Amino acid sequence: MPSIRNIQIALFAGCVIYIVLLLAVNENQNDDALIFSAWGTVEETENLVQLVAAYNIAHPQQKIKFVHIDHQEYDRKILIQTAAGNPPDVFLLSSTDLSTLAYRGVLENLSAWIAADTSFHRDAFFPALLKTATIRQQIYGIPVGYTPMVIYFNRRLFREAGLAYLDSAWTWDDFLQTAIKLTQREADGRTRQFGCMISMAGYTFVYAFGGNFFDADLQWCQINQPKTLAALKFYGDLAMKYHVTTSLTEKLFTSDQGFRQEAVAMIAAGRWQVPNFARTKLDWGVAPMPRGENSSAGVIVYNVVMSKFSQRQQQAWKFIKFMASATAQQQSIKSGNLIPSRFDVAGSSEFLDDTTFHVDNRIFLHGIDNARLWPMEIAPETSYANQRVILDEEMEKAMLGKQTYAAAATNAQDRLNAILRAERQQTAGKNFWGSRTSYLIGVLIFASIIGWMIKRRIGLTKPALLPLTEMERPGERIPNPNRWRSSGHRE
Repeated sequence: MPSIRNIQIALFAGCVIYIVLLLAVNENQNDDALIFSAWGTVEETENLVQLVAAYNIAHPQQKIKFVHIDHQEYDRKILIQTAAGNPPDVFLLSSTDLSTLAYRGVLENLSAWIAADTSFHRDAFFPALLKTATIRQQIYGIPVGYTPMVIYFNRRLFREAGLAYLDSAWTWDDFLQTAIKLTQREADGRTRQFGCMISMAGYTFVYAFGGNFFDADLQWCQINQPKTLAALKFYGDLAMKYHVTTSLTEKLFTSDQGFRQEAVAMIAAGRWQVPNFARTKLDWGVAPMPRGENSSAGVIVYNVVMSKFSQRQQQAWKFIKFMASATAQQQSIKSGNLIPSRFDVAGSSEFLDDTTFHVDNRIFLHGIDNARLWPMEIAPETSYANQRVILDEEMEKAMLGKQTYAAAATNAQDRLNAILRAERQQTAGKNFWGSRTSYLIGVLIFASIIGWMIKRRIGLTKPALLPLTEMERPGERIPNPNRWRSSGHRE
């Protein structure tokens, strides 16, 4: 155990680091400009810079300052800036993070702003996209674009296997039979070419099977139901029964790497791969996700949100409207990374007939009327990282034959509901969660741990008895919440 002296050193170091963080994130506190933050690829960032410049020219009495944040640091820095009292006024936020930050009190509720502004028309947006930004009947973000999960396929490998190219009419049974025909093995049994890798789709295929993860109000997890179980078993069987995708013991490459190496014939991914694959010599095509009981599409939605603590909320609302406007979205589609969230832009000839990236944009609109949140529906009191880790752990046991899929569903359901129950009991009738005080304490603890780690590294303390994962959250392994973010999608 560390001595009292070492603990004091760690706390002092943590406080010093915390003060440094405060100074770092408050560098704009005397700037009158509205701060807009986002992550993004080179193309996405260039587009955002151009949009901010256009807004500043059109509104000389206002000033918008764009601050790019690396996707690996995005959520953490937003929270640190909020704790320091200097959050960005407006920032980009994916649908995977929106519900959690709304619940924690970081985001401004936009419902009243929408109701009071007759120039803003919510019916201009796809209803399913706005729904992903609606938490308990309150709207916290305005969608500026989205990406559905689709299937990318290698045309050359299809031709060599004598298979027709994919179309929008195919089913999950068609998917399985196609993957079987595309899988090739060496004489010693090793797989030379996999038919598919769909891990990037998360668990969105469950929707097409007619399954769900939560009740209609996102109050309680309900995984253990027949249609959800059928979908989960199908997913597990792809690897462990049919061997058409990499198994848990065959982590040879990510789906992106396998596709580029032509070692995988079909992968699931989002729109972000279009400009990436367009720069390669691959002969590739795109198809919607297979149909099941319905044609639900799993989507990641990108929203502009307002900080609850912004001192420039009137100006922030005007900028949000601009970013969600038809003009801004017409400009944004040129980067090729996102699909417009507005009916008028998505249905325009400029989008539908665009051939810049040699792909039919209509494919990405398939299933938008039944769009559901990727990688699964998220209860506000938890996080998609928590949910996915728990389900992944239970699914892994089922795939390895250590438990049935029904047991996996029941265990995941019970674990998630226990988290929800504990959180609701802890926060019932309290205003602490979501307050600046909660974030100040959280950041101070974080900085203290970092200080302790630094001191240990230079030999001032004894090695910790617990691994970092247990220090972060005993009993739960939490991954980097940005590992599926659009600019750095990796598995």
